[in-house]
Amino acid sequence: MPYLDEKRRGDRVPLDCAVDVKDGRSLPGGVVRDVSKKGVAVQYASDNGAVECPLEIGETVPLAMAGRSVGKGRVTRKFDGGFAVELDDEIDIKNIID
Repeated sequence: MPYLDEKRRGDRVPLDCAVDVKDGRSLPGGVVRDVSKKGVAVQYASDNGAVECPLEIGETVPLAMAGRSVGKGRVTRKFDGGFAVELDDEIDIKNIID
């Protein structure tokens, strides 16, 4: 069920889907925590707990979910074990969650 966080611009849908940063770096094990039309929150975890995010705020990254390109966007926030990306273009959430 979508929920709205006042600090964010749109409804977010909780999701549990594999995600890859497709810029040549190896960042295995990423999982989408939630998604909106213009954003994705990604979490990384290991057997020992959260993994520190190697990406920098403002960095542009291309993303793929479930093997399909989602597009690219800018890292806007880092949190314990993950990061959030504001996408350059809107995505159709129904195509991702179906």
